[in-house]
Amino acid sequence: MEKMIPPAVGELVAAERLRDQRMTGEPKLIAPLLGILNLFFLAYFERFLTGERAADSLALLLFLEIALFVVLAITRFLSVTGEVLHRAALFPMRAWDRFLFAAISNLRRPVTLLWWGSVILAFLILSHDTWQEILIPALLFTLLVLCIQMVAALLLLRAGKGIAVAWGLLACTFGILIASLLFGEQSLLRLLLPVQWVAEAIRTAGEGNLLPGIRAFALLACIGGGTLLLARRQP
Repeated sequence: MEKMIPPAVGELVAAERLRDQRMTGEPKLIAPLLGILNLFFLAYFERFLTGERAADSLALLLFLEIALFVVLAITRFLSVTGEVLHRAALFPMRAWDRFLFAAISNLRRPVTLLWWGSVILAFLILSHDTWQEILIPALLFTLLVLCIQMVAALLLLRAGKGIAVAWGLLACTFGILIASLLFGEQSLLRLLLPVQWVAEAIRTAGEGNLLPGIRAFALLACIGGGTLLLARRQP
């Protein structure tokens, strides 16, 4: 993978790796522990994915998982990625290279990879009747994670050290979560089209209805493509 990225990004990744090796505050057991706990949570939440509220429950589950991912992305940027970029500011570097590094920094963490793997594993266990039930949830969830990571990286880079944006993202995330839990169907969660459309595509995948999946894929492709275009046009 590192051979496919620009040399400047590779140097940043190498500096980040050295920074990680010197860090002693993050125990190595955190990554597998988070993955195991997430699997137990997904297994417990399965009971809410049936009945009349199955669609809303699935959307809430996706949002909970995405909220955890946002927390992982923000903490990574504030603790490591931002520091590496700040020290590298002394050297000439394209904004595109900084964006690529900020985008892949959190994705290559063991804790993020094990979290993502636990969600995909849960989809594989819960959906095993048809190929649509296996492929569509895994593909759309992965695309959703990539889109959110790119958007978060772009916003955090636009805000310098990203502290204000980080607090803003956390406040919005938990605000929507609390509103979803308190107000149910009238929650702000319905305004998040990517989450809603991905949840609908996953729910209808086993019925042979591929239209929601195509619609969700098109929306995520537009979001991801638009984010990349904005990142490319940064001065």
